[in-house]
Amino acid sequence: QQHVPVQSHQSVVDPNVISDHVDISLHDNRNEEVHSDGDEGDEGDDDDNEDDGADYDDDEDDDGNEANYYDDDESEDYEDDFTDDNQSKTTTEGHSDEEECRFAQPYSSSPVPLILMSLGRSGSSVTWNTLSTMLGSTTIAYEVTGGNRTKAMHFFENLGPDTTTDWAINRLCSIQKRNLEEHESPVITGFQWKPYLNTLTHELGKGALEKIAVHKDPPIKILYLTRNPLDRLLSNERHRGHVRSETVPAHCSAGDEDCVKRHQQHSKGIVLPTGKELVATIRNAINIDTMAGDLLSSLGVSHITVNYEKLYNSKDAKEWIRILDFLGRSPKHLKTYKKNLKMKNVERSFAMAATSPKHHEDSIANFQEVKETLLGAGYGHLLH
Repeated sequence: QQHVPVQSHQSVVDPNVISDHVDISLHDNRNEEVHSDGDEGDEGDDDDNEDDGADYDDDEDDDGNEANYYDDDESEDYEDDFTDDNQSKTTTEGHSDEEECRFAQPYSSSPVPLILMSLGRSGSSVTWNTLSTMLGSTTIAYEVTGGNRTKAMHFFENLGPDTTTDWAINRLCSIQKRNLEEHESPVITGFQWKPYLNTLTHELGKGALEKIAVHKDPPIKILYLTRNPLDRLLSNERHRGHVRSETVPAHCSAGDEDCVKRHQQHSKGIVLPTGKELVATIRNAINIDTMAGDLLSSLGVSHITVNYEKLYNSKDAKEWIRILDFLGRSPKHLKTYKKNLKMKNVERSFAMAATSPKHHEDSIANFQEVKETLLGAGYGHLLH
């Protein structure tokens, strides 16, 4: 089994002027010509790349960006399960109730303050659930900044005129304090932040990241999760109209084979856009991850980028070990995790079952047209 990482072949955008590029990436260019301007991808992409295709989707909708076929700003959103009003409440004066909060000490034995960033339908909630469970105490990372682009901008625009750029640090501290009261020995506590560029470059968004970068007691970390954009598109389409139905629930519990079969049956016959529209969707999704990562690096934020496919479709646990190394924490009862952590250990912490077909041909009704489009644009490595 070979995994080819999703890469952007465009020139790297200078994060210091990233705001100059935001309007370009957010405009709806579905009717604009797609040019071959150096981002076609590697020649000779292997469209037969085998990928188990595990799909541990979250309830969050996926905006991607406004140029994407799966923009959900105007559609029903499903992030409510992961939104917590108590954690996202800020007074109209802009001061949150965590202002006087102090992080637990010492850091070596206290929960790691962590922000999980990922676009929707990337497996963020199941990843947090698995990681926290594996570390010994299951916690939840709520979507404090909003589950879609509209709600995210509403969050930042309504923080209040007196809100400072310490809001994210204060929020993390408050969440840590609450989790210490509600859970036994939590190891990670924090929230989810969808990396829409117009929030990362917002005065209070970028300012918060700058404060996070220099906060050393304790250090604050960001886990950035990416996923094959074609699978995210499919996941979003598969969940339209049937999430929360009794017949096909949003998730299947681990071991519920009947539920998995219903999901896989419902996953057949999905029609995707092709041509310029599909290429723009894929390209824009990749660019968001690239530009967000560049911004975090330029600000000096302690972060790690991990890949959904490596977390859930690999035969080894190397990607999970990378996360544990980054956090500086060990799984409960497995202190020598670098040598002994196997995927079977990780899978014991899965609360949800994989629900998607293993091969794109089994779920995409117009697979040949989609395949031709992706191969022609240099994105054949996204097919499995």
